Amino acid sequence: MNSCNNINNEYKKRYIDLQKKYKQMERKNMDLFANLNTINYYNYIKHGNIFNKFKFFNDRIDFIFKEKIAKISKKNDKMISILFFVHTWREFTSKKSTAIGGTTNYVIDLVNHYKHKAHLYIITVINGRYMLVDIRDKKEIVYDLGVNVKVKNFEQYDEDFYWRVKSVINELQIDLIHINHVIDFPADLALIASEYRTITSIHDYTFLCPKFFMLDTNNKICSTPCYNNCSKCLDVISEEEYNLRNQSIKSILFDSEKVIFPNITVVDKFKLFYEIKKDVVIEHGILTSKFNLLENYNHKYNLDKINIAFVGSVDEHKGGKIVKDVINNSPNNIKYHLFGFSNDKFFENNTSKFTNHGKYSKFDLPYLLQKNNIDLVLFLNQVEESFSYALSEVALSGIPSLAFDIGAIGNRIKNNKLGWVIPITDNPSKIVDKIIDIFTEGDYYDVKEGIKKYHFLTNDEYADIIFKYYISEYIPRTKDIYHHYRFLRQFWVYTIF
Repeated sequence: MNSCNNINNEYKKRYIDLQKKYKQMERKNMDLFANLNTINYYNYIKHGNIFNKFKFFNDRIDFIFKEKIAKISKKNDKMISILFFVHTWREFTSKKSTAIGGTTNYVIDLVNHYKHKAHLYIITVINGRYMLVDIRDKKEIVYDLGVNVKVKNFEQYDEDFYWRVKSVINELQIDLIHINHVIDFPADLALIASEYRTITSIHDYTFLCPKFFMLDTNNKICSTPCYNNCSKCLDVISEEEYNLRNQSIKSILFDSEKVIFPNITVVDKFKLFYEIKKDVVIEHGILTSKFNLLENYNHKYNLDKINIAFVGSVDEHKGGKIVKDVINNSPNNIKYHLFGFSNDKFFENNTSKFTNHGKYSKFDLPYLLQKNNIDLVLFLNQVEESFSYALSEVALSGIPSLAFDIGAIGNRIKNNKLGWVIPITDNPSKIVDKIIDIFTEGDYYDVKEGIKKYHFLTNDEYADIIFKYYISEYIPRTKDIYHHYRFLRQFWVYTIF
């Protein structure tokens, strides 16, 4: 272990003392849950529009009927109750909001798969407040838990968050917690993970890096995350806060009965800094049936006009500078295409060597690559990606990729024969030379044939694997659904249709 990662003994003692304090408070306040401050929902209505008022009263009426039905039927069951923690959720007014990232989509996919065989709840952040999302049949009920977000980088405690979440867990009889992110959550999440059955999914390097991308101030891969290095990138975090963050993450990873990684390279990186009791590697699934593809696609490349694409973001941390250098240093028979976006004005204008096709729907990407006769896709990311859905989508199109031999993208391309890798470099000539070799050495079509044999794990297959972990140690117990309704009624509520 690097000396940067050692937590001082004084801090460890404070961490343990705080755990004891919370447990003592819990014993002294067994009736705390009955005395929670009720959200003043009339303030929300007063400042809201007619539509919000209508939704509110509609939901209250809906609750009255549900309570009466539940009271009569005593709707009890023994399904497992799962509480997800994720830092973002979709907008209230739209189930098709695009203002969400891969982690939220991951949770949405699991929820859609489990909603008929488990009780599902999500604690997330919407508009700077902690919200509880209750998954109900064909709609989602969102409850404002009445606690503002005070912590950004998992570097402080928030007692209000701790007690409110504990009340939710106990009153809803949660059997399992599934942590998916620590952004916008306080360090109390580690205490909660130590008290309940917990599974943690790692989606990126946020647990190791408060700035998420594991890059130093020179945009080079950071090999030693520690306070001395992190403080140069993130000057708003003190050493005490950094140590608290580090200790809390260490606790989550050790206390989780499973820590799920999307690629072995991520496991290897984490184990340099943390002890993990039980890790498992499962590649993310994709909805293969929803992607659009050309029928009978059988494109042959033409050396007089080779079409090469970049997909997704090509901003700085995704290789923006080296991408520009490669384009500028390539021969005229190579045409580059961008399917995605960049904040760099270099990519705004089309030229004889470059075309910007703009943003795309993820399910259209394979079709767009085929339609534009793309021969090769480049991944010149400067960061060590943890998985890359984009690589799966490119492979689904049957088109090979070329990437730096770093992180999950390099690992997946090598192990699954999805293309070629080269050592990371700032020299565009080395990349251009490799591109030329690919189309002149004769193994291009062998690689394309190999891609056809790649097995794509589907979302359903992935969800089935995860659910087996959920129920592996689950002891069924009868739950009183009516009791849950009464507890949740104290919170401000509105519905996602």
